[in-house]
Amino acid sequence: MAGLRGKGSFRRTVFLAAVLLMFGTVMSAPLQAAEVKGYLLVGVTVDIGLKEMLAAKTGELSEKELEGISVLVTKRYHERGYTTSYADRLVLRKDGIVEVHVLESKIAGIKISGVEETEAAVMRKLLVPEERELYNRDLIRLRAEVARKNHRLKSLRITPVNYKDSADVFLSVEAKKKSRGQLYGGLGVEPIYGFTPQLGYFYPFEKTGVDVYGEAGYREGKW
Repeated sequence: MAGLRGKGSFRRTVFLAAVLLMFGTVMSAPLQAAEVKGYLLVGVTVDIGLKEMLAAKTGELSEKELEGISVLVTKRYHERGYTTSYADRLVLRKDGIVEVHVLESKIAGIKISGVEETEAAVMRKLLVPEERELYNRDLIRLRAEVARKNHRLKSLRITPVNYKDSADVFLSVEAKKKSRGQLYGGLGVEPIYGFTPQLGYFYPFEKTGVDVYGEAGYREGKW
């Protein structure tokens, strides 16, 4: 019957759709060279200059140029630090307007390990002060450096992971505390006493520290 596809054709169509989904560029209809009169941004909540950028992409565009719009939009998000947000699909309407559908990646949650819960709660508010805010790698890194200094941490490692089947991310944070006190020492050489054992203890504070150091020497029967 006319209008029905064979099983082989149907399977090829499903395979093609899966490939396009994998690359994050799904078109509601096949794109072809067309006269583009403007763009409609769908799902965009942050101003990163997309309207100004796309304004220069109007007029007669080839199929390749149209397909490259999603790449440009995704690249702009990543350049601004929104490294997990991306253009999901394009829709070319009959009136010449291209709908750009964007999936902005929000922070769905955060878990901090390596510190007590009371301290972790303070750090969570510093790292993610607003619920469901957009994930921005650069902003999170700046906040992480402040948290590391404020809490006197040796390191603070933040890993964004996919959250369920959405574009959102979950932040896994691993904190490592500095040692409150450190012993150090060794065997030195003095021009008068020769080999001298050395021992010290360093205790850090927020802006300073206490360093107690001593060494022993033996010469001519005397220490």
